Amino acid sequence: MAGDIPMSDKINQKANEYYNRCGSIYAKYASEHGPNNEIPLPDPMDDNFSVPVELLFIVLCKKYKGWINHRSEFDSLLIGQLYENKEWNIEDFKFTSRNVKGKKYFVYLELFYILPSPKSRLFSKPVKIDGVIIENCTKKTYKSVYDKHVLCESVKRAESQGLYNSVGNIVSGVKHRYLRIDKDNEKNVHPIKVTVYSPYGELNALNQAIDKVNLLIQCLNVAQNINRLELEIIGYDHDNLEKQIVVTETGRSLIEGGERFNTYYNPSRMTKIPTREYNNSKKKRYLFNKILRAAADNHCFLKDRIRFVLQDLYTAYNSDNAGSRMLSFWRCLEHTTRKNGETRKEKEIVNIFKKRYANRTWEEMGDLVVRARNQFVHVGVYAGEQEYGSNYLKWMQQYAEQSLTFLLYLYKNRDVWKNNEDLDMFFDIFQRSIKELTLSENILNLKKIMTNDR
Repeated sequence: MAGDIPMSDKINQKANEYYNRCGSIYAKYASEHGPNNEIPLPDPMDDNFSVPVELLFIVLCKKYKGWINHRSEFDSLLIGQLYENKEWNIEDFKFTSRNVKGKKYFVYLELFYILPSPKSRLFSKPVKIDGVIIENCTKKTYKSVYDKHVLCESVKRAESQGLYNSVGNIVSGVKHRYLRIDKDNEKNVHPIKVTVYSPYGELNALNQAIDKVNLLIQCLNVAQNINRLELEIIGYDHDNLEKQIVVTETGRSLIEGGERFNTYYNPSRMTKIPTREYNNSKKKRYLFNKILRAAADNHCFLKDRIRFVLQDLYTAYNSDNAGSRMLSFWRCLEHTTRKNGETRKEKEIVNIFKKRYANRTWEEMGDLVVRARNQFVHVGVYAGEQEYGSNYLKWMQQYAEQSLTFLLYLYKNRDVWKNNEDLDMFFDIFQRSIKELTLSENILNLKKIMTNDR
């Protein structure tokens, strides 16, 4: 219609509105100069600022999809624009791939896991994810960095101004809130070193490091837990599930390479340390490497789906609440099968997974899975509260883990299934019956013959 506003113009109008709201709120922060004329940052608890920022980010992602995986860069760009009081121009927010590495930072973190032997490790070679390098670190090296951090703290207390050049290489730290680990378990705390390049300062470097380490932890835990079902039928307590994770981060981080000492705060809390021993078998190592390779492949369109599934599988394994665990498992099915960016109908999703095996029990299990999901979402009652209800979580887990199986198969055959359109077609066809597929094959062979006859 003639009066319709083009989509690009609507996006620009909305973005302009949110940007101006951000600017009016940020003005009060800009009036307060930061220490040593640093750009002041808004209060993270200020919803009047953070809400329009989030809406602006969502709108811009519709126009420039590249922003989706670069949130920290967007935040830095926005603050810079607002600080300089620049008028809105959507071209200033056009996403371009970042080729400039920036300054090098070393981020040291701690992982907790119980090894089957003192000499075994989670990974023998450095792991590279999105340009971030993660490698093992000796406890001696970690202690040396920690001592530098303590020195920086003491210098900061003694000096009220300056860049603390007397300290040498600045080591900032994260004040952590996590369950204190007793002496017997200290041997199960293993430091790692993360090398990060960032043009946006040490906080951005820290966020990058934590983000990639979290992905690594998800890959490790999924590889450890997949196809491992330990639910008790008798005496089952749906409100007291044991967490299934094997590897976790302690919450403590040190950042080396900054220009001034800072202290950051980690709001996350580890409430219970893992008790299961890490399975370092050849089969588990192979599965971990297979999952990590697919999740870290930036050249494959499947990467985002794989990461979403990994995140929700990990969330489920890490949950001690049956309802939360069930919903996380269900989201795995949605992530895997979404079509044109939209979630398919529940029955269609389950029908795809029901065709995974030509087995009546497996198909009936799918009917129970979708029934449990709908009952919890629409009624608020978890089917597992009923007698023998632990079966529902077991069935949901089996279906959810097939999400990753599907995606790993598609990744292995990415030369056949090359893009999202091919993927939509794969799941459309996969849910058809054997009879339909056989008839389709016969029709295809007939068309080939007819084409050759011409």
